[in-house]
Amino acid sequence: MKKLTLAATLAFAPTALFAQASAQAESKTTVSATSAAQGGSERRLSAEAQSSVDANIRVARERKLPEEPIRQRVAEGQAKGASGAQIAAASGKTLLDLQNSFDAMVRGGRANPNGDEVARGAQLIARGYTSTQIEAVTKQAPSDRSLVVAFETLTALQARGASTANAVAQIESGLAARASDAQLRQLAANANAAFGVNGELNAGGAAAAATGAASAAGSVGAASAPGSAAAGATAGVAGAVGGVLGKKP
Repeated sequence: MKKLTLAATLAFAPTALFAQASAQAESKTTVSATSAAQGGSERRLSAEAQSSVDANIRVARERKLPEEPIRQRVAEGQAKGASGAQIAAASGKTLLDLQNSFDAMVRGGRANPNGDEVARGAQLIARGYTSTQIEAVTKQAPSDRSLVVAFETLTALQARGASTANAVAQIESGLAARASDAQLRQLAANANAAFGVNGELNAGGAAAAATGAASAAGSVGAASAPGSAAAGATAGVAGAVGGVLGKKP
C-alpha cells in the first residue's frame, strides 16, 4: 500500500511542478503587461522629444523654478494626443513663462517668490497677461503677503470678461487699499463687479467723445478726450473696488 502511494505521488509531482511554474510565468507576464500599460504614455514621446522635456525640467530645477507645471503641460499634451515635437515645444514655453513670472516678481520687489506664486504668475502670462502687469501687481503688495490670491483673482476676472488691463487695475486698487484676500476674491465672485467696470469704462469713453465734440477749437477737444477717458476708467475701477471694500470680508 505504501509503495502504491509513493508511486502515485511521484507520478503527480511533475504535473504539480509544471502547474506551479505556469502560474509563476503567468504572474510575471501580467506584471510586465501592467508595467507596460502604466509606462505607455511616457513611451509615446520619441527619444528626442523626451530629451528636450527632461532638459527643460532640469533647467527649472537648477533655477529653483517649480517643475510640476512643466510635467502637467506634458501630461496634458499626451492626453490630447499632441505630437512629441508639440509637447517638447510646450514644455519649453512653460519654462519660459515660469522664468518670466519669477523675473517680473523680482523686479516688483519680491526677493524670493515661492513656487505657487511663480506657477500662478506663469499661468497668467500664458493667458495673455504681460510680465509688466505681473510686476505692477507685485509692487502693490507688501513683501510678506502672498500673491497667490491676487493672481487667482486676476484669472477669475478675465474669465468673467474683464480685460487684462482692467483686471490689473482692480487688483492694484484693492492691494493699495489693503484689501484682504477675501475681499479680493469678492471682486471676482460678484459677477456685476467686472461687468460694472466695463460699463464705467465705456461711459468714460463716451463722455470723452462728447467733451471733444463740444470743444470749439477742436484741437483742445481732442486733447481733453484722453484725459476724460482716463478719468472714466479710474472712476470705474475705484467704484468697483470701493463697493467690495465696503462689504464685510
